Amino acid sequence: MTVLNAPKQNAYGEEFYEELNGKIFTNSSSKTVFERYFKDSFDVEYQLNLIVGTDSGLLPKFIYEKYRDNKKGREFVFFEQPEVIEKVDFSYLPDWISVEPADVDLKELSANWIEYMMTKRIGLYKSISVIDEVSTEIKSLWVLIKDQYSRLQFSDLANNHTKPFVEAQLKNFPRNNFPIKQIKNRLKGQKAIMIAGGPSLDQTIEWIKDVQDSFFIFAVGRVSKKLYQAGVTPDFIISVDPHELSYDNSKQMFYFSEESILLNCFHIAPRLLSQWSGISCYFGELYPWEEASGNSTSPGPTVLHSAVVQAAYLGCDEIYLTGVDLCFYNGQTHVSGTAESNVGKLGIKDLSKVLTYSGEEAETDIPFAQGVIALGSIAAYLQETRETKLFNLSQNAAKVENIAYRSFDDISLPKEGSQAKYPVLEQLKLEIKFSLSEMQTILKDKLKEMQSERALIISAQSILTDAIKSIKQYQKDFNSKALAKAQKHRQKLEKKLDDQAMMLFYFGYSYFSQVMKPVEDSSNLSDDEIAHTLSTYFDGMKKSVKDFIVLVDSVIAEIKFMQKEFDDNSLPCELETVWEQHKEFGRGEVWTRYHSGSLATEQQVCLDRVQEKFYEDISTEHTKQAQMLQRKAYGVTNLIDKIKEAFELGNIQELKALMDPVQTLKNPIDQLGLSNFIEASIAAIESPESAIELYEKNEHPKLQVYIKSQLLPTYMKTEQHDKALKTLQDLCELSSDYMIPYADYLNILGRPDLATEVALELFRQEQTNLPALIKVVHYANKAGLNDVFSDALAVALSMDPFHPELQSYLQQ
Repeated sequence: MTVLNAPKQNAYGEEFYEELNGKIFTNSSSKTVFERYFKDSFDVEYQLNLIVGTDSGLLPKFIYEKYRDNKKGREFVFFEQPEVIEKVDFSYLPDWISVEPADVDLKELSANWIEYMMTKRIGLYKSISVIDEVSTEIKSLWVLIKDQYSRLQFSDLANNHTKPFVEAQLKNFPRNNFPIKQIKNRLKGQKAIMIAGGPSLDQTIEWIKDVQDSFFIFAVGRVSKKLYQAGVTPDFIISVDPHELSYDNSKQMFYFSEESILLNCFHIAPRLLSQWSGISCYFGELYPWEEASGNSTSPGPTVLHSAVVQAAYLGCDEIYLTGVDLCFYNGQTHVSGTAESNVGKLGIKDLSKVLTYSGEEAETDIPFAQGVIALGSIAAYLQETRETKLFNLSQNAAKVENIAYRSFDDISLPKEGSQAKYPVLEQLKLEIKFSLSEMQTILKDKLKEMQSERALIISAQSILTDAIKSIKQYQKDFNSKALAKAQKHRQKLEKKLDDQAMMLFYFGYSYFSQVMKPVEDSSNLSDDEIAHTLSTYFDGMKKSVKDFIVLVDSVIAEIKFMQKEFDDNSLPCELETVWEQHKEFGRGEVWTRYHSGSLATEQQVCLDRVQEKFYEDISTEHTKQAQMLQRKAYGVTNLIDKIKEAFELGNIQELKALMDPVQTLKNPIDQLGLSNFIEASIAAIESPESAIELYEKNEHPKLQVYIKSQLLPTYMKTEQHDKALKTLQDLCELSSDYMIPYADYLNILGRPDLATEVALELFRQEQTNLPALIKVVHYANKAGLNDVFSDALAVALSMDPFHPELQSYLQQ
């Protein structure tokens, strides 16, 4: 809590709290300060601006006065400490400017921001009080809101209807043939071990190996390599993510294709499903426009959450979680041997904090922090609806509500004893398995479905063509009949597409978000506003439909090729070229499963060649994912950011740990510059004076702005004026943002004449920069440069005749 003393008042009648803003408003009006700091930050129309801190209540007032006659879809939400809200009067603010207390839940507020979020017109900003960090409490508030904002963005991105998910869903359509609802509760009353990729798996893997015959083993796809090396065979492998990288980090699951059942989300990475030669069943919806089909759902935000739900859906009443850490205890991020564990926290952005079962605090990232909350909700739901109990086997894992810690030493084996699960699994496999003739029938039916879907979309495309013509006619001669016709076309289109209209909107989301604007009052739109809304809708839908037809055509082509694969008389040499083109060599394994009998030598050579390429692919250690993570984590920019973060947190241990990755840099300039940077940062924490020399000798080009900005206040405080001036000159060459501080410092040193020249030069460069011109007025007046003063004042008044700092000269 910030203790607020009586407010100060400046020469312009503005009250402010030094505990929040220091002395920044002492000699300048808030308008001058805000215009200098924020410039045109809030000028974007139809934008939601989230701002942490109100700057003693002056920033909301500035916003109100600047935009009250030109709101244009702008909305502002401020977050402030309760003690400030209690002291400052915000009652005059209109409904498009609100001030929320520090303990507000951003996710709850976001229900009012749907249109801004859908069109990605939302931004988070620091107030001056946060930028200057006068108050530690306001700095903490920034960290809190930024964390919530990052989580909000993450949850907004995780939308199952966006293009990558729909593409994967339709590409998987020919192979998603057995919904998990057909085996619901088949493991009723059984106990399961759920394996994810957190570091605690290293401590439990041997125990799992010993008891694997007694428990049903569920594992996320990405731990397949670890399990294969340890001699653990999962009964169920779960895979969800549609992206190509999911193939890269999960492809060792093919080692288990004969033993394991694949439980795949409808939008699994298509190359995983197309090459899976074992038994599989899907959860989620078969079609992207389908909802509530009765199949098990796929909750997020991670594959682990979906996996837990599927285990409970199958009937398991006790589920023991291992590798479900959702935090970085002792700096470990993932189980050993993975690409992520090799880079550790270097690959993590936006760290957050959670409590572990041991009561300690541990770092985590935003997706994991979101995952902790989501897993707690899932656990509560499963307890209430299915009486499923969840336990975590690691006391160093993030503590999750409704999930208790239990040591694996305290777990008793199921009463049924060892091996009892295997007859159950064999029966399930028999039920899920399809024969060759059944696959032929399935593909024939699915081809008809896709062809019908294509016909529907083509008819919608025709309606869109007519709708766009009507809009163009209105825009040409403002014919109200043409506008009415366009509105009827939209109704006709949405009636034709039904649920698919919304699916196509999300599928082409990027087309809509680029041009759509939030509607302030949908009940009072002008004809031009209606026309704009319809035009952007039809244009976005036209592009979305075009892309969707291309997708449907590719699925139709895939089904036709699969019909060749599943033909009684198909041969490997006839199929090899397409397998090669798609880099899906595992389809040779799928072909072998459905075609028995001996092959001619030529055909066997083709099949052997494909199988060899397949096993070469899945045994490759240096994956794309590993290369990408290494390149990103050990990049100079990322290492610099990590050093800055550790320094700002005062974390000497973390700074020392960063020396190791810095020593791997190949460029000697980078290695020397960053090593010196770490040494200087440690010195700045332990003994600030000793850091100066280290900072001064660092010549790394990417560090100069940061280092000089660190040195500047030290030079000023110790009255090393020559060094301070030289540093400001250097910074001015890098950015014009430093020209006003340079002018201010010259004025402090008793040279208002030179300060006038600097501020005037900035105004020449930026002729709409009123704060710079006001500085010219002040310093020219102080220096007795009467002509410059008069000219500058006249120009400034023409730009803003009511500015309080200019008015003070007229009153004199």
